[in-house]
Amino acid sequence: MTALLAELAGETNKSALLDLGCGTGSFLAQAAASGFSRTCGIDASPKMVETAQNTAPEAELQVGNFAHLPWPAASFDNVTTMEAIYYCPEPLAALKEVARVLKTGGRFDLVIDYYQDSSGTSSWPEGLGFEITSLSATQWVDLLAQAGLEKISNRRIIRPQQEADPASWKPSVWFPTEDSYLAYLEDGALWLTGYLPSSVPNQ
Repeated sequence: MTALLAELAGETNKSALLDLGCGTGSFLAQAAASGFSRTCGIDASPKMVETAQNTAPEAELQVGNFAHLPWPAASFDNVTTMEAIYYCPEPLAALKEVARVLKTGGRFDLVIDYYQDSSGTSSWPEGLGFEITSLSATQWVDLLAQAGLEKISNRRIIRPQQEADPASWKPSVWFPTEDSYLAYLEDGALWLTGYLPSSVPNQ
């Protein structure tokens, strides 16, 4: 969240932002504080949306499905999603919806810890108790392209090295071994950015 907000702070057009999987609303509140004049969010959990409304009272929030976004086409300059899209059983449908609601030239950012190249997070489905979408960074890039986005960048967010202190690790369903925790820190979060083309070629 910190890395993404720092980069978006340099955006010249900070009109409207949509966050998929808004959770507690913390990102929306910080986005509004950074200058976005309109902030919207969607989450599958009514409880999370209620919490987010308290955290970000200025935001327009909806309970719903990423594959069926309740906003008109070309509504947003920016769409973001953090630690949420792997819960979606139809990621390509969700990404096509992202492209639909973005304005031409609009920007999409996807940040996730759980992806195939992150060896330390392989136990997460067991911890959750259900399957979640497992794709490699290359596969996610391909899906963004299939959805119609371009200028796609593929990078990592690496956490500060001090977080790798063994004393900060305790066994859990998320990180059952110290090696899994250290691998998680070393691999970092996957951060993809793509843009809706300014002009769409004829189909």
